[in-house]
Amino acid sequence: MNPAPAQPLSPTLFQYLYLLTPNETEAELLTGIRVTGIATAENAAWQFHEAGVPNVVITLGAYLHTNTVARLIPAPAVTAVDSTAAGN
Repeated sequence: MNPAPAQPLSPTLFQYLYLLTPNETEAELLTGIRVTGIATAENAAWQFHEAGVPNVVITLGAYLHTNTVARLIPAPAVTAVDSTAAGN
């Protein structure tokens, strides 16, 4: 589930998810943890795990966190030509 746009969700929803893909803003809104790097992304991911989500990808690049993997997959560097509809 991609929880965009950022909005509060019922905590009971998480137990039914296989995968959650919040960005930093959405992860902060849902966990109360400001995601600024790997350590805070891991803390937010653990909170989602404790709520019942087995697989979490926090898109800051992509921070993948499962029961067996914890890894930052960096976003490639690009030169943006047009950021229309790119989100926040």
